[in-house]
Amino acid sequence: MATVLKRKLKDGSLSYRIQVRIRNKGTGCPETKVTTWRAPKYMNGRDANKEALRYSLEFEEEVKRLAEGLTGIQPTIKLQDYTQIWLEQVQKRCAPSYHASSRAAVEKINRIIGNYPLNEITPLVVQKFIDTMQKMQIVRVTLKSKNLKSVMNKKKVTSEVLSKISGVGKRTISSAMNEENVSEASANAIAKALGCRLKDLFTVTEDSRPVRSGTVTRHYRVLRAILSIAKKQQIIKENYAKSEYIMTIHDTKTPIKILDDKSAKKFAKGLWNEEDIRIKTALLILLLTGLRRGELCGLEWQDIDFENGELRVCRSSMNVARLGMITKEPKTANSIREISMPSSLTLQLKEYKKWWDDYIKNIGDRYDGNNRLFITHEGTPLYPSTIRYWLDRVTKKLGLPNVSVHSLRHTNITVQLMAGIPMKTVSSRAGHSNIRITSDVYGHFLKSSDKEAAEKINSMFAIC
Repeated sequence: MATVLKRKLKDGSLSYRIQVRIRNKGTGCPETKVTTWRAPKYMNGRDANKEALRYSLEFEEEVKRLAEGLTGIQPTIKLQDYTQIWLEQVQKRCAPSYHASSRAAVEKINRIIGNYPLNEITPLVVQKFIDTMQKMQIVRVTLKSKNLKSVMNKKKVTSEVLSKISGVGKRTISSAMNEENVSEASANAIAKALGCRLKDLFTVTEDSRPVRSGTVTRHYRVLRAILSIAKKQQIIKENYAKSEYIMTIHDTKTPIKILDDKSAKKFAKGLWNEEDIRIKTALLILLLTGLRRGELCGLEWQDIDFENGELRVCRSSMNVARLGMITKEPKTANSIREISMPSSLTLQLKEYKKWWDDYIKNIGDRYDGNNRLFITHEGTPLYPSTIRYWLDRVTKKLGLPNVSVHSLRHTNITVQLMAGIPMKTVSSRAGHSNIRITSDVYGHFLKSSDKEAAEKINSMFAIC
């Protein structure tokens, strides 16, 4: 039976240390396996205890299963076979998003070095994997409609009908009609549904670029994690993917993009005049609070405190490959937070709530009962990708540069820092795991404040 030790942390949340004692079949010696589970801040003590017990039982079963399975896994097992065992454990123990990204990385790893037995993966093999990835080129195929609207009019096919016969979503059809980029799969489906050749409907262009260093780093970390577990399971003696065995990967950071003062003011003014209340409210929340896109889509009405003008972030929605839409806890423990809203946003949300209540009544039986702020025309939670579509629509209408949804978060955080808001406060509102992240990512925006400080010091202490 697992031993569960509970303790209360400084921030008031509960942490559980779970210990399982088991006999190692290889050495015959007893071993203690330990893990920690931390309850979300919003979970009460009773529910936290129940969840910790469930987690401890799963951990105990996992430890026993691994202990019994160690003798069945030989050091000569090929990496591509062992990665499937590793992925099964990741799927059980980790977030679906991590499992999806790891699965994609494993596919790339196995294509390059998957045929190597575990006990033959040396530092040179790991370095070969890294060097191969750094030399790879990513080919991007861009397809843009050139006469889709005219063909649809000629054939008397509406966007709704085209969506049904092609299996392509209405939003993608709308993007294609507006001569925006669509995927090759969507373009082929549209062309086939209209009985046309792809090249007659779309302009196809290709460009290639090297794999980003950040992508190489992420894949390397997955390989390191796989070999780390193999070492813990005593299948291999050493993890040769550790940093001391390879050459450093220089991760070049892409500069963050924000709206400059003029563009930000124009964007905000355009939002306040936006006719579509869903688009207006969603983008204003992003701009005025700095929420992440998934956090926005995870908002429910019980998270909005109209009386105190506060917004609570305690869940995130995301679309995961092969799994569809999932709801999970936010990115980090500190991402579960309460944010004070500007009074203008509180008023906007009150107006939006009235519209939302009427909207639910009109949907009727299609509404599935969820309490999300932003839902589809079918009454289901909104896909995060829709937010990007809304943002592109607004920036295009206002004649502003094309920016990502995350740029609104960057803009919000930067505006706070430039206004002199303490770094600790900004970091807390942003939901960063620690203040160092805020400083590292946004510190260079404080140069003007630094110069201003120097000038003030000079004016006070310089020789007259």
